[in-house]
Amino acid sequence: MAMARQVLPYERGTIVQLGPGTGAITAALLDLGISRDRLYLVEPSADFASVLRLCFPGVRVVEGNALDLREYAERDGIDDIGVIVSGLALSALDWERRAAILGRSFSAMGHAGAFIQFACSHRPPVPPALLADLGLEARTLGFVWLKLPPASVWEFRRATSAKAGVAGGTRPSPRVLGDGAGAGRPRSPFGSGQRGA
Repeated sequence: MAMARQVLPYERGTIVQLGPGTGAITAALLDLGISRDRLYLVEPSADFASVLRLCFPGVRVVEGNALDLREYAERDGIDDIGVIVSGLALSALDWERRAAILGRSFSAMGHAGAFIQFACSHRPPVPPALLADLGLEARTLGFVWLKLPPASVWEFRRATSAKAGVAGGTRPSPRVLGDGAGAGRPRSPFGSGQRGA
């Protein structure tokens, strides 16, 4: 739910999920009232893709690689991607693969698009030097402290100035993210059903 809430400001356009796994974030997006026809899921596992189609009728599911998002979108007539929500374990990938996924994702999005990603750490899942190479900036949207180790949620955007990297001081202090259940006791959104955690 902590990840899903980040798409609420994007009231228009297609919401892409990369690596949705068994659909934990997909379910949270639907619980928040996101229309099924706005979702476009790209899942590399044939088994998980079958589960997603079964559990979420009416949601578009593509069995394929995140690196080919632009080709899938063009094939399916999607030209309005506003935000990408990633369940991929970016931190575990090498520099070149992270660069390729982010670069191709942003080439498929509108200029104002954002890439939402979690990390099982307080550090960004993409090094500042790589962000600078890609002309992107990152900002943390908050932490899920009850996850061990604590998880963080990050937003990547095209840099608004020549100086790209990890933003500081442009947002309020990171807050605790949770699903809103209980009085001040947020739960981790990264359950056992989510891949890449």
